[in-house]
Amino acid sequence: MENGVPETEEWILNPSIQLKVEFTAAIKGREKIRASVSAEKSPEFIRLLLAAASERCWTPELKRMAWPYLRELQELGVLIPTSGVPRQFRFEEAFHSWDAIKAEMPSLATISLGPWRINNSVQVSTGALPEGLGSFVPDPLVFQHQRGGWAWVGNRDAGRIFPYWLNDRQVGLVRGLLAGEMQSTSLSADDQEYFVHAEILLLGTGREATSEEGKIALSEGRASLRDHGLAVARGLFRPLQLAVLRIHFRKLKEEGFFELDRVQAIESRSFIHNDPLASFIQGQMLAWVEAIAGENIKPSYSFLTSYFPGAELKRHTDREQCAWNVSLMIDAQPDTALEESWPLCFDVRGKVREARLLPGDAVLYRGVELPHWRPPLPAGHTATVLLGHYVAADFAGSLL
Repeated sequence: MENGVPETEEWILNPSIQLKVEFTAAIKGREKIRASVSAEKSPEFIRLLLAAASERCWTPELKRMAWPYLRELQELGVLIPTSGVPRQFRFEEAFHSWDAIKAEMPSLATISLGPWRINNSVQVSTGALPEGLGSFVPDPLVFQHQRGGWAWVGNRDAGRIFPYWLNDRQVGLVRGLLAGEMQSTSLSADDQEYFVHAEILLLGTGREATSEEGKIALSEGRASLRDHGLAVARGLFRPLQLAVLRIHFRKLKEEGFFELDRVQAIESRSFIHNDPLASFIQGQMLAWVEAIAGENIKPSYSFLTSYFPGAELKRHTDREQCAWNVSLMIDAQPDTALEESWPLCFDVRGKVREARLLPGDAVLYRGVELPHWRPPLPAGHTATVLLGHYVAADFAGSLL
């Protein structure tokens, strides 16, 4: 007897076994392709796909295998023209043009007069993450860079910290400011402006006022969640943070890394499930969610969505991985006033309530309990929304 089976019993191959290969392929200028192929259809074609995924370049053997399937390979996005090859866009690149950032968020163009002082909590890294930041960064590869480094700015105790890319010269400037070897008055206008918006430089004792405003916002959020079933946060992310996120996510879409939704908002939005940068931003919202909800929670998954003109989200509730949801508006084109922005609607105890968000605003609600929906997005309008989903800290189910 071995493993509960008599040694004398004959072993045969299970005749009911089925094999299906699923694959994805990004193509620049299009939505990512997802397809599946059954081994029963063509074992040779399955071997071809496995070889293509392994080799990632033409070899004489791969060309021989591919010859009978050229048209099918083109339709599936396995064979593409050189102009369709997607490029992985590093987050660092969203910071390379200060003029592009200011054009994205015109409100960044002017700053108050100084005097400014260095934010002594800033940490600069040019290689590995600074000590103690590992818990804030689930995937350090997101912040790989070819040159320069990162200034990590925020409040660890509050669970919020954000990286701002620095070129090689700016790395030296920030380190000099931190060491007291130079003053902010010696900075160029562009450097001073960038450092102020990144909160590398602070004005006087402004943090005390900000802290008091934050306490008031939390109190109002808790009351709104209790009374109305949802809580809205205005300007949850700073304009500079929002600008580089918009630049980065737009580039991912251009390069073909968003996949067309064929399940819920059918063919009217595209998405990336658990994009590493989106999941980092989801983690940045965790402390706020816990403070409003009054519970210990953890992230389950992130869902970065890009809605097309006319997109509609039918009334629904969510699965168990979405006990708490945050809908963060990243991008909305064209710019609209708050009262004309695309609403997220809720059925709260039989009464319809709306959350209208501008870029940088977020709404928190219970996805499993609260029916929610969106009316059709107006013609000519698009929206990019980061959906952060959370569950109780002791949740033992799948987080996908």
